[in-house]
Amino acid sequence: YPQFDANATVYCYWGTSDGGTEAGNWQNVASLGTPGAGHIAHTPVNLDPSTRYFFRFQAVNSAGEHWAEESNSTTTFPLGLA
Repeated sequence: YPQFDANATVYCYWGTSDGGTEAGNWQNVASLGTPGAGHIAHTPVNLDPSTRYFFRFQAVNSAGEHWAEESNSTTTFPLGLA
């Protein structure tokens, strides 16, 4: 892996299909800035109910880019149950 430090910019990608490690294959992206070491999180808004969403994180700095090992997914609640 490239060497990543607290200066790495972190991105969260998500959508209704798994875009893998190709940024252009994802429907949405949010820059989380340079959060430093530790846990990171992002809460997307305007998600459709009862829909499966995939997500993956990427870190980028002068050493290159690194994607999370695999995508994860979750399904949103139906309307009225959230």
